Amino acid sequence: MKLSEHLSVNKKVYKSSRMRVFVCFIITASFTFVMAGGLLLLLDLHRDTLAILQPFTGFFSIVLAVYLAFYCWNIMIEVNEDEVVFVRSKKPYLRFKFSENSFSFLVETTIFELGKTTSRFLSVFPNGAEHGKNYKLHNFSRKTFEEFEECINSLSFNQSLQQEFLVVENEEDEIGITITKESLLRQSIDELAVTPLEFTVNRQAYIKKKKNNLLAMTIPMAITTTLLAFVMLVTPITAQNQSEMESAMNYYLMLSGVFFILFLAGIFLIIIIIFGFMPYKKARDNTPEKIVLYNECIVFDGRIFNYCDVSQIKMTTPKTMNDRFHRNLTITGNNFSKTYTLGDYTDMIPTRKRKKKNVKIFEDYDILFNILHTIFMLRAEEGKTNVFSAY
Repeated sequence: MKLSEHLSVNKKVYKSSRMRVFVCFIITASFTFVMAGGLLLLLDLHRDTLAILQPFTGFFSIVLAVYLAFYCWNIMIEVNEDEVVFVRSKKPYLRFKFSENSFSFLVETTIFELGKTTSRFLSVFPNGAEHGKNYKLHNFSRKTFEEFEECINSLSFNQSLQQEFLVVENEEDEIGITITKESLLRQSIDELAVTPLEFTVNRQAYIKKKKNNLLAMTIPMAITTTLLAFVMLVTPITAQNQSEMESAMNYYLMLSGVFFILFLAGIFLIIIIIFGFMPYKKARDNTPEKIVLYNECIVFDGRIFNYCDVSQIKMTTPKTMNDRFHRNLTITGNNFSKTYTLGDYTDMIPTRKRKKKNVKIFEDYDILFNILHTIFMLRAEEGKTNVFSAY
């Protein structure tokens, strides 16, 4: 099989969720109608005038909601070997070629009193540019976004790999054999059997980082709870010359305060466990110190995983910067499944822009990702199963 045939893919299409678009329509129409109605009430118009204007207000709200939800916020993205195309109402309005741009992804979460909203973006960086531009993926579900992200990262890597596989100039050596970069790459992969690659992960620094995050959450919450408990319990006791009614009122207030403090402490505890203790435990239990990569196996702190025994290897894409803060590598076989934590997205941030105490955890993560991708792609050309994929 030729490399070009191996890398070729059919056009893939990713669309806004119909359910999300419909919900946007309902919310926009309702919000616009209520706001327009409130504005009319502020104008202090006659009741008959309000009755006449109300149908027009409803019609305007529906038209605006249809335009925003079903046109502006309802998009489709087509991905092929050469480019990424944004389509709205069957008409392309943005094109980005893989040869001219690099891509990453961003997820922003905004928390409100009644809930939260999540916005997903494709970040496009023109070749040679230090800064990119974010393009919103309107109403993309999490599943669609992750599939789109995996496709883009895979194609971006394949494009760079394809260039490495091009014939150097069809030059022939002394015995008349054409030398290609593909053969050189395969030879370098085979050499891993004799000279494996070793990667070092700053495990202790990562565990300390997560422990400091845990303490940074626990200490302020513990102090806040203690102060509230002190104020709530001591104030009624220090009050003097109270009538029986006042004493009973203070007793019920103190009892209510105790329940409130217990409720608040429970909320704090849940937050600490989810966002503090669990990441710390995950870093402590699942972060290796040394990774050794061979052409037929990978070794984590002495534990060997032969590729022939593995049914799936999944890694977080190197360029991801979203709500999945951890970089994971999951290896699955018939009788085992193990997830290793290999730092987080902050390794992408240049050191000069960070505080001195924030050290890199695993700067060579992208190298490990690319080499594993290459190994299993070459194995696929030999007829073996490609078990490597990205989160």
